[in-house]
Amino acid sequence: DDKLGAGIGMEIQLENALSEVLIFTQSISFLAEWYTTHLQRYGINNEHNSFSVGIKFQTYGHHFELLGTNSSATEPRGMMQGTNANTMHFAFNINRKF
Repeated sequence: DDKLGAGIGMEIQLENALSEVLIFTQSISFLAEWYTTHLQRYGINNEHNSFSVGIKFQTYGHHFELLGTNSSATEPRGMMQGTNANTMHFAFNINRKF
């Protein structure tokens, strides 16, 4: 298998920086992912790079994520295949930490 994929991901976390403004918030994170695609030579015609941006915040043991992406895939392997449409998808995740 000689296929190669590359991606960039980052999470910038602001601990207590915004907690004075948003009293209910202990921690806020900004999330960003960008995946470039050069797969036309392999027969995959997805011509747009995939990206995802979002915000994550924690309140009293709950972790909320609000995300926007142009890819219908949610995992890195699927996002590396790119997307063939200029549509936006929105996602909401909630986790409970005990």
